[in-house]
Amino acid sequence: MEHDKLDQVDEILELKIEFLQDILNSVETYLPELPELSLVKEWGHRLTGSGGMFGLPEISELGRRLEKEIETLSPDEVRGLVLRVKQIAQEALTGGKS
Repeated sequence: MEHDKLDQVDEILELKIEFLQDILNSVETYLPELPELSLVKEWGHRLTGSGGMFGLPEISELGRRLEKEIETLSPDEVRGLVLRVKQIAQEALTGGKS
């Protein structure tokens, strides 16, 4: 029974790492040129749900802003939110070390 729990924890950690690495790969796609806003909005939606699932509430909040407010944000504001998501992902992967 204990072994099964450890396997589940390992699986969750692997999924979290994959999620964070996907964020970093996505940021490279979205910067320096921002793609269509609909793509960033969709990415924001995914961040909102997945960030919460993996215990990363700030990523969820940034994702929510990208999803809900993107039409009212300037390109520099969108870029800033995307860069902040990247920073949080990097810190989560490295234990807070840059």
